[in-house]
Amino acid sequence: MNKPEILNIVSQTRNAFEDGSIDSSLLKARFGIWYPGVANIQEYIDGARDDFPNGCCSMASAYLREEIGAGQIKYGRYNGYGHTVLKLSKFEIVDITADQFGGPDVYYGSLEHPWTNF
Repeated sequence: MNKPEILNIVSQTRNAFEDGSIDSSLLKARFGIWYPGVANIQEYIDGARDDFPNGCCSMASAYLREEIGAGQIKYGRYNGYGHTVLKLSKFEIVDITADQFGGPDVYYGSLEHPWTNF
């Protein structure tokens, strides 16, 4: 998949999270694949969806991983805050929730400051 195709998926996914149009059962299934130990997963998803992007980084990254079909879900830091992103290569990430910390609402690019320890 090339960069414009990935960026299109990333933008569509961000919009779907914002307007609440992502199917809840699909989101639950995709999030559950990557985070099977979350207790009361439906309650977590419902709460996170109501407050997007706050607290949604792992859920959004897991969803994006399945949409794009590539990448690793990685935990690190954004400007000092604990954060999860989708890492597509050694130096390239996708992040649709950095705005919860004052960053961009959609980022697809090189792994650089303020993203660290991914």
